Amino acid sequence: MNDTLRAMENFLKSIEIGETNKHCDSLMLRNAYSNMEYLFYGVQDYKNELVYAKKKNINYRKNSID
Repeated sequence: MNDTLRAMENFLKSIEIGETNKHCDSLMLRNAYSNMEYLFYGVQDYKNELVYAKKKNINYRKNSID
């Protein structure tokens, strides 16, 4: 469980940097969303899992159109 919490903290930092940096690699951000989705699924927090699944899909659609 401690590893999961530490991983979540690190991915949240990565997401914060990615969302505030105009020159962020969209694939890195999408992977961070995907990892958060997976971690929330692992701890059975399906509400937050859905939040990150939606963010991942919005990021994918936005960057596949550009």
